Amino acid sequence: MPTQFDLLAGDDSGEGEDNAVQNIPSYEDLSITRIDEETVLNAVYADEFSTKEGPWGSRIWCVKVRPLDTEPSKIGSQLTLIIAPGKNYPCLPPVVKFQDVKGLGNSEQIELMQQLNARCKELAGISSVMVCELVQVTEDFLYCHNKDPTMSAYDQMMAREEIERNMKIEKEKKLHSFMNVTDEISSLSKSRIKGYSEHSRGVREPDAVEHDRIERELDRQQAALTKASEEENADGENSLANDVDDSLEEEDDDDDDYQFDEPAGMKGSGSRYE
Repeated sequence: MPTQFDLLAGDDSGEGEDNAVQNIPSYEDLSITRIDEETVLNAVYADEFSTKEGPWGSRIWCVKVRPLDTEPSKIGSQLTLIIAPGKNYPCLPPVVKFQDVKGLGNSEQIELMQQLNARCKELAGISSVMVCELVQVTEDFLYCHNKDPTMSAYDQMMAREEIERNMKIEKEKKLHSFMNVTDEISSLSKSRIKGYSEHSRGVREPDAVEHDRIERELDRQQAALTKASEEENADGENSLANDVDDSLEEEDDDDDDYQFDEPAGMKGSGSRYE
């Protein structure tokens, strides 16, 4: 009968064909990534972290998880997170199991496992190391479902409801804060657009009025010039006509100068043939 660790490290048994990805780096590259992550886990969790040898020299990581910000005497929910990274980790999700579970019922364990599996798929999609993220998800879940051993079942239920209510209120506050910021940004944008439009109209309208005034002034001056030119032409024609009349009168006077009186002896004589 296979042991629990054999099942956990069973050569990516939890990594079905649906999770297969393309262009997975070489085994050596991923091996270095896993070694680096193990070094970080050992530094972060210290005594809460341990490793075990799996089949074919694989490593199994174990992290003891408890609810944060809780006095040790009031911790009633805890577990050990067992993570078996396959040879394609972190490009593919690891196998995740629970061990030494305390204070969580079957339904609660199923709910937590669903959250962890969903998070694993998200992080594997970007080939990101994920154990610290999984521990954080587990810590938050244990905090919300912690069963204080010093409290009665009723008090535990009321405390859990209070925690859930506070978390809901906190989420609503964040949502309202986000919506308020969005409204402020929208209002500010509209105000700027309105101010810009008013400014644009205020700039364009005086320009249009000034342009119309200049056009009217140019038309007036053009009309005045045209009228003056017409009057000048009319005066010139009248002057020319007067000059012609004066010239004709002078010629008539000259003709009178060439008219002589007949000699006295010539008066009354007829033709020599008469």
